[in-house]
Amino acid sequence: MKRKWASTKRPDHSRKPHVVIIGGGRVGQTLGRLLSDQGYVIDSVVCRTSPAARAAQRFTRARRASSLISADLFPSAQIVFITTPDARIARTSLLLSRLAVDWNGKIIFHTSGALSSRELAALSAKGARVASLHPLQTFPSPIEGVKRVRGIFYTFEGDPGTEAMARKLVRELDGRLVKIRARDKPLYHCAGTFACGGLLAPLSVAYELYGKIGIREKTARAMLKPLVNATVELAQNSDLRKTITGPISRGDAVSIAGHIRALAEVAPQFETLYKFLSLRMLELVGASIPREMSRMIKRLLA
Repeated sequence: MKRKWASTKRPDHSRKPHVVIIGGGRVGQTLGRLLSDQGYVIDSVVCRTSPAARAAQRFTRARRASSLISADLFPSAQIVFITTPDARIARTSLLLSRLAVDWNGKIIFHTSGALSSRELAALSAKGARVASLHPLQTFPSPIEGVKRVRGIFYTFEGDPGTEAMARKLVRELDGRLVKIRARDKPLYHCAGTFACGGLLAPLSVAYELYGKIGIREKTARAMLKPLVNATVELAQNSDLRKTITGPISRGDAVSIAGHIRALAEVAPQFETLYKFLSLRMLELVGASIPREMSRMIKRLLA
């Protein structure tokens, strides 16, 4: 039976560049599979263990799987993606630069959101053209990644000589490319973290608070799903200042005081988080509530 995530396109391998992927985790497998679907030849996929490399090879349709980085992986590769964890990017670049490989003209991308193309300095010194190309999406698994990655944004920074190829790749993946500066990458990545895992942390608090009144997490998820979905949809399509509802938007100091008392009694570890987020919401609603109400709420949250 054909799997749902399998491509219906017939890859055209006649003119597309050859690719090597170092780091066959969730991001590496997702990009490898999508590039393979577009006709790119995945020469090799490299993972830390042989079983992981073979699994990544099957998913990406790579010609070769390897658990070792060696010179014989790269003769025909025009593009190399380094999709390892951030802490290993510079080390991988240095290891590659010491191989008996002619790096002149080869394009090397890493996919870190937080780190710049400077992590690839060792390869740049050997004549490679280097850049960072970060897909702004969460990758819970390669299969889910393939479903979710089309239409997303990618951020690019690095050697101007790689930009045309980056744009071509992103366009073929139905994505959109945004250029940023190397020095802005940590703040860019921090913002993305707030918008992804940063959304989940307060949600986990909501589940835990429901648990304290006897509501199981499975039920809490079902109860909150319509509310969460509606909030995210409104946030994506409206001015955030007009999206905020609840006691802050109404200037309801009585309810806010009740929240703080309840947290102090049963979950004091969340009181600081509640006050921080509430102050941020108060900033967003601004002059939409009377000044005296705003001052009263600020005193409660101080």
